[in-house]
Amino acid sequence: MDIEGGEYQVLESLIAKNLISRFETIYVEFHSQYMEEKSKKLYFATEKIFIRNAKSSRTRMVKWI
Repeated sequence: MDIEGGEYQVLESLIAKNLISRFETIYVEFHSQYMEEKSKKLYFATEKIFIRNAKSSRTRMVKWI
C-alpha cells in the first residue's frame, strides 16, 4: 500500500469494519517520517495501533521502506 498518506484512512476503515482479517499480509509505506515533528508523533503512535490491531486479527503488516 503506497498511497501517499492515504494509508491511515484506509487502514482505519479496514480495522473499524473488521475487514483487515481478510488479508494475510499487508505491505504498507507509512509517511510519518516525512511529517513535521508535531504530526510525526501522532501518526507514529497511530501506526503502532494499526500494527497491533492487524496482529490481533492475524494479519501480518510489513512496513515497506
